[in-house]
Order: sequence, then structure tokens, then C-alpha cells
Amino acid sequence: MLLAIPLFLLQACGTFSQNPGQADSGKKGRVITVTSNPAGATVRANGNKLGATPLQIDIEKSFSRRWVTAEDYGVVYRLQGELSIEKSGCDDYTVPVTETAPADDISVTLACTEQAQAAPPAAPAKTALPETMEQRLKKLEKLYQDGAISADEYKQHRNRILGEL
Repeated sequence: MLLAIPLFLLQACGTFSQNPGQADSGKKGRVITVTSNPAGATVRANGNKLGATPLQIDIEKSFSRRWVTAEDYGVVYRLQGELSIEKSGCDDYTVPVTETAPADDISVTLACTEQAQAAPPAAPAKTALPETMEQRLKKLEKLYQDGAISADEYKQHRNRILGEL
């Protein structure tokens, strides 16, 4: 009895038997650097968070291979996916990932609203409100009446405060 095995299954089995242990060889795959403006955007491989820009990623390790339909080969086992760059307040940027793409580093300027591009303002330090001239003169008079300052000091400070008019 002769078994009929579809050709694509034989090709797949051949793929698995070639170079066993190649994945464990420690060999680096295709490493690219992803940068964005503004920096700090989240980088995702097929929806899984890889980190924030700027970031170096190994395409071969970050994306899994899967069975996909090919026009001239039937079904093949290929690297395929989407690399997305996301930042709150900005439009997402998506790049298809295949056996050959992306071939180079990715540097993208994200389209953001003005609020997202501007750095968040630092919390304002609590500052004392400036005293009015009347409040300052009352404090000065109280110091004089309590004997904390002399008559000459009182006149000098009073003239300085009034000179600011």
C-alpha cells in the first residue's frame, strides 16, 4: 500500500530536520533599532510589549514563525507579523514583519496632538503670594510697636516700601 503524502508536508518536515539546534546556537538573528520622536513610545510585536523607544530588537526572537498561505508554494512556514509603535496622544505606526522586512533600523516621527508632544508641565512650586503694600506696612508698624525695631529702622523701611509705589 502506497501512502500519498502532500508535497507541502514533506517540505515542512524537511525544514524541521535541517540544522537541528540552530535556534539554541546563540547566533544572533536580525537585530534592528527602533527610535521614535517623541521618544518613549511603546514597541509591540504582534501586540506583545517589547519595551519603549529607543529599543534594539531581534526580529527572529521577537516574532514567531507560522504557517501562511503563499501564492506559488501552497502553505509555508514563515516569519510573519506586525511591529507597532504606540504613544498616548499619537497615531500608531505599524510595520509588517516578514522574512526580509524590515531590513533596516526604524526611525519614525509619530503624528501627535500638541498636548502629547509638549512635555508635561512640572507641578508648580507653591509660592507665597506677594503681600500688598498695606500688609507690609502693618507688619512693619507692629514690629516697631513691639520694640523689635528702632524708630530709625521703622522710618527707613517705611520709606523703602513707600518708594516702591
